[in-house]
Amino acid sequence: MISDTRRKLLRFGMVGIANTLVDYAILNLLVLALGIFSPVGLVLCNIAAFFGANLNSYVLNKRWTFEDRSHWSKKEYLLFLFCSLGGLGINCLVLYFLSSGVFPEAFSFFVHLNLAKLSASVASMVWNFYAYKVFVFSPRIGADEGASGHCGERVKSALR
Repeated sequence: MISDTRRKLLRFGMVGIANTLVDYAILNLLVLALGIFSPVGLVLCNIAAFFGANLNSYVLNKRWTFEDRSHWSKKEYLLFLFCSLGGLGINCLVLYFLSSGVFPEAFSFFVHLNLAKLSASVASMVWNFYAYKVFVFSPRIGADEGASGHCGERVKSALR
């Protein structure tokens, strides 16, 4: 039988594919529509694409990956967004670095852009899974602690 963490990781990967499609579509459409080709411009387009994919990610991860059936809350989404911003930072750093001439010039601009974005996505995925598991969708510890539980206990519980 598959462990709970492995099942969640598999689901997280499938949700990640859907989020990646949303993210890449927005990024490529913005770059094409605005004609932006500089590393800084790409990072700005990447940030805009992130917010579109982030809402999709929250809904799918809450309901399906981590099977959290609690009511939607602004506080929980803000915590999700805060954790996601760590992933965005990792994503933007990798994208900036790789779009600054790491790939051979034999690639077309869009092949180069999307290879850089793929590498950035993989790097940020690791952060996002554990941040969501530990801080956002971990089992609630004790009914008297409110919706958030004690962070230290949530970390211990989520790592089991």
